[in-house]
Amino acid sequence: MTNKKKFWICGKHAVFEAIKNKKREVTKVIVNDELKKNEIKKFNQNIKYLEVRNNKHITKLIKNNSINHQGYIAEIQNENKSNNEYKKLFKNFKTVIILDGVTDPRNIGSIIRTSSAFNIDAVIINEREFKSDSIAMYKAASGAIEKISIIKYSNIKYAIDDLINENFNIISFSSGATHSIKKENFQEKNAFIFGSEEKGISEKILKKSQKILKIDIQNIESLNVSNTVSAVLAIHQFSKSLGK
Repeated sequence: MTNKKKFWICGKHAVFEAIKNKKREVTKVIVNDELKKNEIKKFNQNIKYLEVRNNKHITKLIKNNSINHQGYIAEIQNENKSNNEYKKLFKNFKTVIILDGVTDPRNIGSIIRTSSAFNIDAVIINEREFKSDSIAMYKAASGAIEKISIIKYSNIKYAIDDLINENFNIISFSSGATHSIKKENFQEKNAFIFGSEEKGISEKILKKSQKILKIDIQNIESLNVSNTVSAVLAIHQFSKSLGK
């Protein structure tokens, strides 16, 4: 079960989406002026604590001077949902993202935001690599964490096994691959696996993949992982629109 400890998130979109998510417990909201307080009040949610404080106080609470909180912070708790509950949904899922070795919270947040924008069903990640209380990740995700399933596994291999049992096509991306994504005819159900910029996808995961593809790029050496995910999902969406 998920540890339901309290933690701060910041940014207008992150805070508003958390408030709108009826499954998310929001224990405190603090803003930096009365106008924002009135914005928050229009949602008929059971916020236990709502206050106006200055930016200095807000920055002290979130313990991060490098993040632009935009005058909105909220104290929330993680949703308490087990993997077994999520796995029941796999039957109805069409497209999922799997992250192998991606640890940077901002990259993970950006990938969650992109995945939500493309209506991806879930992002799957190794639980050891996912800091669920990262304020940087929530800010980068810009509220998308409230709109998409985030599924944590103790080992990504187990996630792949569960997806194969539900007839997913397991596709990894590597710059060393010989086959291009542009020539791929996607199946109905696809799981896209991405690795870190430093190490890429691990050998044990590549071996479990049914296909290994590359993205053809010009004039630059490589894309970072969040841009790679964006490129793959754009190509996938375009391919679906053509009926490929």
